[in-house]
Amino acid sequence: MIQIDRSANHCHLTRYMAVKIFGDALHHLQLKELAITGEYATNLKVTDYRGNKYTVLYPWRDYSQIEVAASDYYKLFSYHPTRRSSGDLIDAKTLKIANTDLSVPVIVVRPHIHIPPRKKSMFALVQLDFPFKLDEKYTPTTDNEPHIHLDTDQYAAIQGI
Repeated sequence: MIQIDRSANHCHLTRYMAVKIFGDALHHLQLKELAITGEYATNLKVTDYRGNKYTVLYPWRDYSQIEVAASDYYKLFSYHPTRRSSGDLIDAKTLKIANTDLSVPVIVVRPHIHIPPRKKSMFALVQLDFPFKLDEKYTPTTDNEPHIHLDTDQYAAIQGI
């Protein structure tokens, strides 16, 4: 069995940006475990200058980025995005964060599958039978099963398949 997860719009931050945006609020950080071992949704939200809110994920990363669905990207920037790997931020458009002088790159992430290292051999079978080309990431998951991550648009597209 393979879990298919909808990856809603969210934000990854560096520790530096988290401190600049949230300051003392970081002392009240609450974490909710996600399917990928060691990743958590927080109780914090980043708000862009238009009022859109993005859940902040933890742990802090070496780079900051906001991940959105392709349709939301189009609403923000009025053109269709190229899907990217996480961290591929060269020439990425940015959004100004409300009440700060900070801007964060925005991407639409490629569909991908997190496969526990001991289940690597499953990737070829999943790839053959899935409607999107998947990037592979060999990462532990909380239930030791593969998890496919799709943005909201892709997730909606496969409902009923």
